[in-house]
Amino acid sequence: MTPTALSPDNSGPVTYSLDASKSFVTDFVPHTIKSYAFDFNGDGVFDQTGPDPTGQATFDPGGSYAVNVRVTDDADRTGDATLVITVPKALPPAPAVPPIVDDGSAGSSGTGVVFPTVKITVKAAKRIKLALLRRNGLTVRVGGVSPGDTVRATISKGKTTFGSGTRRAASTSTDVRIRVSRWGRNLLGATRRVKSLRITATVTGSDGFTATKARSIRLTH
Repeated sequence: MTPTALSPDNSGPVTYSLDASKSFVTDFVPHTIKSYAFDFNGDGVFDQTGPDPTGQATFDPGGSYAVNVRVTDDADRTGDATLVITVPKALPPAPAVPPIVDDGSAGSSGTGVVFPTVKITVKAAKRIKLALLRRNGLTVRVGGVSPGDTVRATISKGKTTFGSGTRRAASTSTDVRIRVSRWGRNLLGATRRVKSLRITATVTGSDGFTATKARSIRLTH
């Protein structure tokens, strides 16, 4: 018996098509199967009986269900088989995305939607000693945010990130501590050629917007 899901998106109850047509009689004398009986819910009562080898059953997501089939041949001999169908949990509904209408007003997105401005200031001069950075990390202040926004700050060079920090904003500005990772400390300590690093702040709002701002900081050895 072979099950086939007819509603694979799994957004609600899932209907399966069941096919027992490959059943056969193992005998030296040719026999044919004359009826198929399906028990779709495993309660011992056959819900469908007849010559049709196929049936359909609908199950709720997030459960396992036993389906029984009994075949009867032309000599009135019977054979039973049980198949357990496990239906995954329902997928969460896709979030509704409000339409964006370009009303011609000014906005950084060009669509009339204005995103917050992210401004980074560093609690230090525009230079920092390498040894101090490796030992204590760095604190940056991110402004132009709203309470509840998630603020992530990183310090990097090219595609290499040496450290990061994340904080949830409690006001319109927040301090984020960037901690240099052990790997980052080792890498910074092994080279003297790095003269500057890049600080990047990414703000993610509760309504889904994302804004990014970056600036450079020079290293002294």
